[in-house]
Amino acid sequence: LLPQKSIKIMSQAAVVNATPQRPRPLTDEEPKIDAALKSFYSWWVATKQQQQQLRQKQQGNGTDNNDTAPWTPQIALSCLRCLSKAINAHIMAISYTKNDKDNKNDELRAKVERVWNEQASTPGIKITKVLGRTCLAVAWETELKKEVARMFLSESASKNNHEEHYILEFFTAFDRLLLLDPNNNDSDNNYNDSDAALIWSADQGQAELARRAAERQALAQKRMQEEKQQQAQQEQELPRIEEITDDE
Repeated sequence: LLPQKSIKIMSQAAVVNATPQRPRPLTDEEPKIDAALKSFYSWWVATKQQQQQLRQKQQGNGTDNNDTAPWTPQIALSCLRCLSKAINAHIMAISYTKNDKDNKNDELRAKVERVWNEQASTPGIKITKVLGRTCLAVAWETELKKEVARMFLSESASKNNHEEHYILEFFTAFDRLLLLDPNNNDSDNNYNDSDAALIWSADQGQAELARRAAERQALAQKRMQEEKQQQAQQEQELPRIEEITDDE
């Protein structure tokens, strides 16, 4: 039989383990929207620069007939400011009722509405500085996405066709990466899907960058091994003679 003291300790441990953990406040979520917007801007600029370099290379080879005007980081910076301004100015409409409390989605929306509007109404507080992806995704799917779309369309109306194309591209990419799960990166090793981890993961993409570096290294080693095997096979297939003599 166990001593009474041991039984008491085990009972206390069972109570602790059985007690449900309180969910973390929405204001504790990392990264904050502001940091994620900066990460998205960096990702977007790097992506467009790579595309532009590839286009220039193809034009040099005569394989690209695309007449798209050169892209500039200033376009993305203008979009980023527009997006940040819309988020900070947004007030969520209260739509939650007591009858909706059994629906987890409605319950989450109610929490987000309360926290969002509390922060938005506090002087000196910016939504982008205090909230994260969960709140933004809920607000985005209700009314915020439409508001941002209208602002982007208004912004693009004063631009030429090429700049309008990049503005709408920026909006579409942000919408897609916001709604992807940043923690689900290895379903099919999909590179585009894992871009969300660069922006919205709690470590701000460090684990994803390490994964990509390891993947590149593994591919390079595999390529070297295949080249060695191919070279060895070619050497085996060369005709050989035992000895060269001067006799005909």
